[in-house]
Order: sequence, then C-alpha cells, then structure tokens
Amino acid sequence: MIKLSYSISKVNVDEYGQQELSRSLSGPLWFQAFDSVLGFGWHSSGVTTIVTGVMKESLNDDIHGRSIAGGKGKKSIETKNNIPKLAEKHHKLSSAKIDNLLYASKMAAKIGNAAVQDGYSLYHHVILLDKQANWTMVQQVMNNNKMARRYQ
Repeated sequence: MIKLSYSISKVNVDEYGQQELSRSLSGPLWFQAFDSVLGFGWHSSGVTTIVTGVMKESLNDDIHGRSIAGGKGKKSIETKNNIPKLAEKHHKLSSAKIDNLLYASKMAAKIGNAAVQDGYSLYHHVILLDKQANWTMVQQVMNNNKMARRYQ
C-alpha cells in the first residue's frame, strides 16, 4: 500500500500541483476514499492512523514536496520536535515560519483535546508541511467508550 500511496500522491502533485495534495488530504471525503483505494476501507477502525502512517512512509519530499510530523500516541507528542527538523532539513524554512508551524500545531492540538468535545482526548496528531510553510492537520480524538472522531 505504500507504493500505491506514493503513486497516487505523485499523480495528484503532477496533475494539480503540490498544494492540491494538502487540500485533498484535508478533505474528509477524499481522505476516506483514499483509504478505500489503498485497500484499508474494509473496516472503519484505524483509518486515520493507518492512512497517515502509510503517507508518512510513502511521501518523498523531493517528489511530493511534503513532510509529515507526528503520529499516534507518543509520536503525536513528538510533533513539536519533528517540525523543526523536517522544516529545516527538507524545506529550508526560516525560524519565523517554523515558529508559526509550531504555534498552529499546538493550537490545533489544544482545540482537538480540550475545546471541541467534552470527554474526548487527543491521541493522534499529524501535520503535513511544505517549503512555503503551508500545512494540513489531521487529528483524532477518542473517548472512554473507544469512540473516535477525526478532525482535519
């Protein structure tokens, strides 16, 4: 599925430009359809974590122009450490742009964890970033009954 994800993402970038890949991934319907095309759509459990995990493995900064920071559980906490590393290494972003990305990530995580729904806690947080400091965020929260919600 990593190769298929790579190829679909490459076609998306080749046909519509790098910005379109972020726009596509930020749309819940496109995201869910992408999951189905990748062959994971036979169940609804784990769609968010599986698709973002596959994307993290398949995206190539030179071809797709995107990097992904964060992930599920402890990896979601590492987002704040991943952003500066990826932004400097692959996208040559200024410290001001990196600070803006860190702030956006922090605020989205706070909203997903505290402000959106009572009783739901953030457990999955990723940010896709590019060389212009454009970003797309995908998060998932879960309650005590193991009911999850994805926010993009």
